Amino acid sequence: MQRKSLFLAPFLALACTAAEEEEECGGPKVHLVDGNCIPIGDSDADTDTDTDSDTDTDSDSDSDTDTDTDTDSDTDTDTDTDTDTDTDTDPQEDIALLGEWSSTYFTTTISNSRWEEFWPPPPAEQHYSWDLSTYNNTEQWAVGKNAPDNGWGPNLWSKIDWVWDNGQLYTCLTVYDAASEAEAIAAARSDDSKPKTDGCRGMRWILCSSTRFERIWEPVPHMRVWLTMLTALFLIAHTAQAESVVEAYPPPERSIQVAPSTFGAWLQTRQLRAPGTPIRTHDGRRVHHNGRPLEMGIVRGDLQQCADSAIRLRAEWLRSVDRMSELDFHATSGDPLPWARYRDGEKPVVVDNHIEWRNTDRTQSWEGWLQAVFTWAGTRSLAAYETVAAPTPRPGDLLVQPGSPGHAVVIFNVATRGDRTWLLVGEGFMPAQDFHIEHGPVGGWFEWGKTGTQLSHWHMKKESLRRWK
Repeated sequence: MQRKSLFLAPFLALACTAAEEEEECGGPKVHLVDGNCIPIGDSDADTDTDTDSDTDTDSDSDSDTDTDTDTDSDTDTDTDTDTDTDTDTDPQEDIALLGEWSSTYFTTTISNSRWEEFWPPPPAEQHYSWDLSTYNNTEQWAVGKNAPDNGWGPNLWSKIDWVWDNGQLYTCLTVYDAASEAEAIAAARSDDSKPKTDGCRGMRWILCSSTRFERIWEPVPHMRVWLTMLTALFLIAHTAQAESVVEAYPPPERSIQVAPSTFGAWLQTRQLRAPGTPIRTHDGRRVHHNGRPLEMGIVRGDLQQCADSAIRLRAEWLRSVDRMSELDFHATSGDPLPWARYRDGEKPVVVDNHIEWRNTDRTQSWEGWLQAVFTWAGTRSLAAYETVAAPTPRPGDLLVQPGSPGHAVVIFNVATRGDRTWLLVGEGFMPAQDFHIEHGPVGGWFEWGKTGTQLSHWHMKKESLRRWK
């Protein structure tokens, strides 16, 4: 989410639910549902026992023509056949979360039949959607089928719970891999007693804020025009702020940039989020690293940490230059995790501390493969199987200190002046969070010397310098 200008704040404040000081308008990870119609059923079990006044107690309210043939014994022979073709139904009320919502990582559009997420906010790099089948506003849940191209659980079923706490909406993706609609509906509700801190599969619930303006426009029709103009100005300002890494961080004074590898040159063109954009964890918490995040997606869960972020950048580059056959990273055990096998429908599983592959009937996705790699890869595998030692740093190289915990950072740029060298580095961290350029003391750069370099929170030794194989 980009930082709002003071010019827009009075207007945008009307559309957002107030959150805690450290929270920005966030958005939920929710699934919204197609309204089920409840038919009005006719139950025509007419067993009238008329009195002398022959008062028929038939409760049938449809437009039937009753042909009652009464005998002397007042035995009413009801020959009506309920053949009315009344198709009137009692439509289910709209989903309570109908509209558009936003968060740090994605925007969400919810209708009675579809739920869509765009990661990050436009221009989106990833898109997820669910075809909603049912929901319950009273019990506050919704169920939908995952789209075939979703990055996780394609064609499976999901259940979303929601709760209101002190006027703020929180949502939880309780289930995302149910085999059927019935299984998703039957799933136990997540603990909503403390949504701000935990209860959602071991994590906090997601704080959501509405971005709907209809209630503002209704009493003030011309407000739509003003809001449209203000939004356009905001988008223009945001576009003007868009910068690549090489544009945002010029080298130290009088230094010369080292020629990058092909991969390094690609890294330098990566776009950054606006200055001042907070760095957040995978579940929306703000962290206080001194840096600026890249426009790069993050997989669900606490997976995409430091080494994983480096692997993702390498994988996205290989994919962009159509070198798909090289998409083969390794688990810490040394077992390969090739994209080709996952793409073709196989799934890696752990058996006796090693990876085995099993055939599935499911369509496998890019995001799903990344999640699998991040689950079993780390700093140890990055150092042992993916890289080799490098004599001097160049853009595209890595600093890897294997261990538990270990750390890994990506070198985006290198500059020299005489016998002095500076590095511009980017990193992910624990817990999984936005990949960002970590700001060093010299215009964002760190000096590289005989003992390596001291980052804000980690000393990377000289022997940590690695280069992709």
